[in-house]
Amino acid sequence: MLLSKVIFVIIFVLLYTVSCSNGAKWSELCKCEELSFCRRNRATDQAFVEASLFYPKMRIKEASVKAQKVTVEGVIGDMLNAQLEYSVGNISTVLVLQIFPLIGGSFRLTIAEEEAPLLRFDTRDALNEPFPLGHFDRSADCEDGATCLWNEGRKLILKYSPLELLLFSNNESLYPSVVVNHHQLTKLEVLQDYSSHLCASLQVTNLESRANSESLDDNIRSDNISLGKDMNTTVDSMLQTYCENAFEENVHGHVDQKKRGLEAVAMDITFPLGEHFYGLAERAADLSLSFTKESLYGSVYSEPYRFYNLDVFEYETQKPLGLYGSIPLLYALGEKSTSGCLWLNAAETFVDIFPSNWSQETSLSSHFISETGLLDVVLFPGGETPQEVFNQYLLVTGRPAMTQRFALGYHQSRWNYRDQMDTLTVNQRFDQFNIPCDVIWLDIEHTNGKRYFTWDMEKFPDPSSLLKQIGDNGRKLVTIVDPHIKVDNDYFVYREAKTNQFFIRKQDESEAEYSGWCWAGLSAYLDFVSDKVRNWWSKRFHPRYYPHFGDNLYTWIDMNEPTVFDGPENTIPKSVRHLDGWEHRQVHNMYGFYMHKATYYGLLQSRNFSDRPFVLSRSFFTGSHRYGAVWTGDNQANWEHLRYSIPMILSLQISGMILSGADVGGFFFDPDPELLIRWYETAAFQPFFRAHAHEDTRRREPWEFDERTTMLMRKAVLRRYEFMPYWYTLFAASSSSHCEADFENCGPPMRPLFWEFSSDRKTWKEQTEWMIGNALLVAPILEKDSSMRTVYLPPGNSSHLEQWFDLFATESKMAGIGQRGFTQVIAPLGRHIVFQRGGTIVPFRNRTRRSTICMDRDPVGLRIALDHNGQAKGIIYLDDGHSFLYESGHFRLAKYLWNATGTLQVMVHPLGNKSFVGSEVMIEKIVVYGMKQQPNRVYVSSYLNHTTVNFSFRDGVLFINKLKLKAAPMNGNDKWELHIY
Repeated sequence: MLLSKVIFVIIFVLLYTVSCSNGAKWSELCKCEELSFCRRNRATDQAFVEASLFYPKMRIKEASVKAQKVTVEGVIGDMLNAQLEYSVGNISTVLVLQIFPLIGGSFRLTIAEEEAPLLRFDTRDALNEPFPLGHFDRSADCEDGATCLWNEGRKLILKYSPLELLLFSNNESLYPSVVVNHHQLTKLEVLQDYSSHLCASLQVTNLESRANSESLDDNIRSDNISLGKDMNTTVDSMLQTYCENAFEENVHGHVDQKKRGLEAVAMDITFPLGEHFYGLAERAADLSLSFTKESLYGSVYSEPYRFYNLDVFEYETQKPLGLYGSIPLLYALGEKSTSGCLWLNAAETFVDIFPSNWSQETSLSSHFISETGLLDVVLFPGGETPQEVFNQYLLVTGRPAMTQRFALGYHQSRWNYRDQMDTLTVNQRFDQFNIPCDVIWLDIEHTNGKRYFTWDMEKFPDPSSLLKQIGDNGRKLVTIVDPHIKVDNDYFVYREAKTNQFFIRKQDESEAEYSGWCWAGLSAYLDFVSDKVRNWWSKRFHPRYYPHFGDNLYTWIDMNEPTVFDGPENTIPKSVRHLDGWEHRQVHNMYGFYMHKATYYGLLQSRNFSDRPFVLSRSFFTGSHRYGAVWTGDNQANWEHLRYSIPMILSLQISGMILSGADVGGFFFDPDPELLIRWYETAAFQPFFRAHAHEDTRRREPWEFDERTTMLMRKAVLRRYEFMPYWYTLFAASSSSHCEADFENCGPPMRPLFWEFSSDRKTWKEQTEWMIGNALLVAPILEKDSSMRTVYLPPGNSSHLEQWFDLFATESKMAGIGQRGFTQVIAPLGRHIVFQRGGTIVPFRNRTRRSTICMDRDPVGLRIALDHNGQAKGIIYLDDGHSFLYESGHFRLAKYLWNATGTLQVMVHPLGNKSFVGSEVMIEKIVVYGMKQQPNRVYVSSYLNHTTVNFSFRDGVLFINKLKLKAAPMNGNDKWELHIY
């Protein structure tokens, strides 16, 4: 028995070591050239495209173009339908092109076979519900061989031959903002029965005559293009190249059986007004995306950007490889406009980006290539700012979930806290050292042998008591649940799932489940793509199925790319089968999305839809923001990974994943105190703030260091809680479907500088500074042994000069002086570089509490930074922080306005009129920056009262303390104004 256990451990370690090293090294991950679908479709030379007999030609059948009413997902709207004549090699067929106008002015374009022997997977589950289908303003023949469509003032021109779409952001635009198929790279490899498949036999009889047939465009006939002396040999070679690995492929020792043959899709999308690309999350690369195709454009990368969700062990930075999640959203920023597109495909995808020419002007182009799936893309005409693309994107994919307030606090995690006593000691130490903390996390070792939904009762003998003690301190507990289920007939989860045939199946036609190796040993993988499995999984989050599941227990889902230690590239083979008949290759990038969705609804149902779920997922897809949080995975404890955490999180933010962050301190290896302090100072101003570490690292909780290091880590955590009212307001705004009307400031909570200052070219490549909302600019120290850095403070323009105030200036005389442009800031350890933008009002709290729930009734303060006209405005949002009662009026939304005469007024949203814990919060302090002179008097006017209040003034900053003003006065008797003169 002992010998068999030893052998098991040795095999497991070998599998893990080999698979992890494969995943770790960029050189050993799959490249485009190694995968036939990408190699076949990645055109690098326009002449090759034109000469190839096996690159498609397509044109619209003019008589088929028709605008009509349609119902999509129960929503009635408009659609333009057209037949598309399509020819490639010896295949001529008819495709269906459809264009849908979407609410917000964007357009959705789909192309698929009119008739096909097999189905293609579509990503409808990633999109918003209800689907934002709109109506054409009008449609008309606008020129010879073209149709024009209008949607909310945006015009789209559909050209028939060759196929091309041009989208204009408004009727006055001289240039289109988006163009589809400008480079004629759009392609759909037509699905065929094997018996008639182009590649089933490599016989090339009569190919010479086919090359000259009418099915091929005139410009590729042999009298115009030299295909070599021996036409048959040349065509034979082309066919061999085209059909290489059509049905079977061996990549890195793994054989991929492809029963459906060739089924790739591709499309080129050009942005004539674009100068910089952003998006294409997730990867550890620069915020402003580098060009690919190195030999052609002298760019940083020779590989295209890859979307294939993987567990990439110790991932490297500055690589175009994909990581754990896929959001194929692309922004194209120019000086006067921003546009974009969303590629809707769950299969493995590569994206080239490169400069191109449009009407003698430099522009940007992209080329998307997916192994299978539909040709399905949403085109965003955008507008003057990136925010307009973001708004259009969220209309298509939905608003982010309204987060629990505790999720914005500090999280303490480790692989693993050893046992119940260790966990409770960590909980107690936060109180001992007076450090706020909202959540303590348990990794896989808390389970019984990696059997999820269980506890190791030797190490955690009383989980209910553990949960209660943590809850009594105002904290939550998060436990991990992975998608791989240990193969063990005595394990109730495995047994029930096996009985119901809920596991992914082998690639053969049998009903046998697929199994692979992961943390639990030999494991089966739940098929989350299936509605039945998701519904079953959602019911697991209940004490009946998850012993000791309680009100303050939340969930972390990991390894859900999914990870298979002995699988190709550490993941599941593409050829395994799902319950609904799909091969895994068709759904891979949405597997984690579906698990996230099922877990979210599980937590929702477990608390009778009364409590907002909190679910952290490592893998994600477009639309995952509707279900919770993500993090950047297994980073490293070094300065480079600290620096790259910023562009990684910023890319996630502008892709809708607003509750995102990086493991503080790095998951792998041991940070020294300086690096750890700087990481805390950085992460305190990022949305998801969690310290996490590998089991082989030294303990690094804040009290594990010398007194000074502990003090500085505590200071960073306290700074996070100081700005909690502002963070929560920003998250409420991002989640609100009425954001523009109610909040005005509706971008992601953490945003690039270019988001607020898109016309300022100096911001376009900036990735070491960022904005929190529209008010705060953060610029941490990111270099070893450094205590100074240059900060760029966007100066604005002649019509609106910006001014910035250093909130934590070491010299008090600098605090009230507005600055702009480049400035040097001295910042020793413990100095947080945060500037507040003139014209904004930011709420804050100063009292130190155990956690956010303990702050419910604490008074707030207002930091008011005046612009060059002496004005400012801001908002605070309040609710109970955890329920959905805000939907029925249990909230407060107060808008503050400081006018040039020195009066502060407050206006409260009329619908937020029902009470909750914290609804009567008071303002106790106001700080005003940028005062030109000391006032003579400060007083508050309210119903029948005028009260003089004490104040102090120093170096342009006005301090007003000991106030008792309701932050959001609903009652007329409570309303007030503050005046200075």
